[in-house]
Amino acid sequence: AELSEDQRSAAVIAPGRKGDRIPNVPEYSASFATQYSWPIGATLHGSVRADVSYVGSSFSELRPNNPLNERIEEYTLANLRVRLESLASKWNIDLFVNNVTDEVAIGRVSSSEFGLGLAVSAPPRTVGVSLSKSF
Repeated sequence: AELSEDQRSAAVIAPGRKGDRIPNVPEYSASFATQYSWPIGATLHGSVRADVSYVGSSFSELRPNNPLNERIEEYTLANLRVRLESLASKWNIDLFVNNVTDEVAIGRVSSSEFGLGLAVSAPPRTVGVSLSKSF
């Protein structure tokens, strides 16, 4: 994603120029998911799911020559989930692992001329159990 024209108006002359990449937007990203389900007896179902997301590198500012412009590195996140579901009682229990490889995934960066900065990242590896019931 890039600007299609210079960012100017009667009120503001912004730093963006035609052809500048949009900040925090990667050139490439992709996702893949697969799930397998099977019956367990007459009223239970089991399933396993895996998903992977790739986010390419991006930059934090419009202008490439901006001294506060920082490259945000690419990352890949993987998640796993195992489910046991009761069709008759309408409940399910999930065991999940998010960010399986404990990737440090920085999604957004901003800096200031005062040396202050902010980075937003994906949560670290998270293991959990989820129980739900439909009524």
